[in-house]
Amino acid sequence: MEEIKGEIDKETKEVFINYRQTESFDLIDLLFKVIRYPIKDNNLNLEGLETRMLNAFMRILVEGVKNDDRETFFADFGKVEPLFRKILFLIDPISYEDIKNANTGLSLIIKKLELNPLNKNLDTINLKKHELDVGYIDHIARVYRMKNSESHVIKKWSHFQFGQHVQSCLMVYLFAVKRHKNILLELTEITGDILEPTFNQYCDSIILTFKERATRFIPLSSKEDITLSGSYVTEYKLEGEKEDEAVGREGLVETLRLSNIPEKRMMLWGEAGLGKSTTLEYLSYRDANKRKADPLNNLPVYIQLGLLTDPKVSIEQYIFRKVGIEESMGKQMLTSGRFNLFLDGLNEIPKDGINSLVTLRFKEIETLLKDYKNTFVIMTNRPEQINLFSYVPVFFIQKMNDKQIKEFVKKYTVGKKNVEDKINKAIDADERLKRIIKSPLMLSRLIEIVKSDGEIPQNEGLIIDRFIRSLYKREIVEKKDARFNEKQIHRLLAYLASYSIEEKGTNAGMSENEVANVFIKCKKEYGFEVDVDYVLDISCQLNLLERYDEKFVFSHQSYQDYFVTEYERMVVGV
Repeated sequence: MEEIKGEIDKETKEVFINYRQTESFDLIDLLFKVIRYPIKDNNLNLEGLETRMLNAFMRILVEGVKNDDRETFFADFGKVEPLFRKILFLIDPISYEDIKNANTGLSLIIKKLELNPLNKNLDTINLKKHELDVGYIDHIARVYRMKNSESHVIKKWSHFQFGQHVQSCLMVYLFAVKRHKNILLELTEITGDILEPTFNQYCDSIILTFKERATRFIPLSSKEDITLSGSYVTEYKLEGEKEDEAVGREGLVETLRLSNIPEKRMMLWGEAGLGKSTTLEYLSYRDANKRKADPLNNLPVYIQLGLLTDPKVSIEQYIFRKVGIEESMGKQMLTSGRFNLFLDGLNEIPKDGINSLVTLRFKEIETLLKDYKNTFVIMTNRPEQINLFSYVPVFFIQKMNDKQIKEFVKKYTVGKKNVEDKINKAIDADERLKRIIKSPLMLSRLIEIVKSDGEIPQNEGLIIDRFIRSLYKREIVEKKDARFNEKQIHRLLAYLASYSIEEKGTNAGMSENEVANVFIKCKKEYGFEVDVDYVLDISCQLNLLERYDEKFVFSHQSYQDYFVTEYERMVVGV
């Protein structure tokens, strides 16, 4: 926080020329208190002000942002109207109610806060002429005019214009708290821990992201393997149980974590397609709904470890940015166990020549586990990986039983009874097929193939291949997309899969520029013309690639494995 305060002081001290530095820092402290001050009135729409503004300060003022990220973070940095509404609500709730009921805009709020005492026309005044006015009216007018700026306008700002708007926002924030300093100081004298905001907007984003998959989720069982874990077995064995009689716990993942995991740590192990990621997504969805219903519940944070490709951003920092809070509140919440952390894909952390990023992430996870014992952490991994966290209990995801398979088929064939019956009949008649589709991925892909072609492939490789080919067919035949070239798109994805394996060793996140460059290289090598943006777009629409946090990954590890094999077959001739 001290870094942010120092940068704000640098940006504003020339304007606050009559203020000594200590007084300037007092104003900045007061601004931070106002931003974090909890408001219990749910009707006061602060647009995530309490959770995301200070995080945006850190990104823009201290860390710096790339041009492409400016509009994203400036949207939280420049929350002028929400902050002014909050200040007015605190200092004069009667005036606030009048304004709220009258449904008026920012200009009246500015007037009520006495930030435009001469009642200047903020739309027309000459900003240059009023620079360095005692009332800072040039800054007030600039942020007032900014209120209608769309993101595409922000993208066009020069470095100088961006800097102007950053400075003007900071100036009006400090000017507003300076104008009402005494009453705000009295109101924001909060002792003890920083109170948490509601996080409703954050929870809504999780619910929206995972809702469709959650409605079709089949709860999966897991079984503990005590041979893969260490001293915790002795520490947490059941009362009266002898050490050499310790047995592994088993049951549904959700039930176990709520009732039988005093360690507050779980490692979910399983082969590709068994539902590890889907389980964490479902738990995040459930926890987000619980948190919205009752703020006493923990806040879920789902992280695809393969997307954390920047070694300069730690897992802790990523958590705080994802939720939209500053470090002090984030550490407090981790210490008191107010998060449920879902770390997905230890095996998908990008690898380089000396595995430096893998080493770094493992050390960061080690620190998280040791420093924040009250925070519940669930991780996923593949069984071929070495378990480097021997004190974390390991639970193997179990393949679906007959009852779960039937339930799965029913949920995925709603309104298509003929498809449901055909699949069930084929599974009942063929034990080998049943063994193949005991993983959710294989069964869901089989269902889509039958929906599309009525065909029932007989091995795993064919199921993935026929599924992907059915996606292509739908694009060509049903959607009649004349731009869709199956051979070219298939080759580009195979090329991308080979690149990601060679460069990263796993299904790790790739930036849009990185993917585009791979596609361009493939185009040049094989001499065909195709719109790179279109291929990226259509690959995401087909759900072969997914975009998370501005990074692209194959939607499932099995897809990457399939396209790598296709690359070897098509290009290398294997």
